[in-house]
Amino acid sequence: MTVHPIRRASAPADSALTLGIVDEGEDCPGVAPHPAIPLVGRHEFRWITESLGPGRVVEHTCGCAMTSYELISHAGVYQICRRTLPRAGVPALSWTAERWRRSDAYEWWHRLLSGRAR
Repeated sequence: MTVHPIRRASAPADSALTLGIVDEGEDCPGVAPHPAIPLVGRHEFRWITESLGPGRVVEHTCGCAMTSYELISHAGVYQICRRTLPRAGVPALSWTAERWRRSDAYEWWHRLLSGRAR
């Protein structure tokens, strides 16, 4: 297992460095961070099945896990998209009901990566 420091070019200059813990198995390309295990007392996002419309993916987690996340910009308004393998009670594609401006969006993105939000 290797820890890779990752800083996205699109992240604000004052953003924290994200550590992606990568299991260098066959199925993991190791090119994106993996969200940490959710912490007790974490913030629970409210997930909905409708997005704000077409947007641009500015951050993403590794696609090797059952669930991956994308931070998406919709003309300056941000939303997190969750993609998961089909399973009972969880839609394969959903978005956060919350919407944020850039600085707040990166704060919530880092909370998701650190396990403080899900």
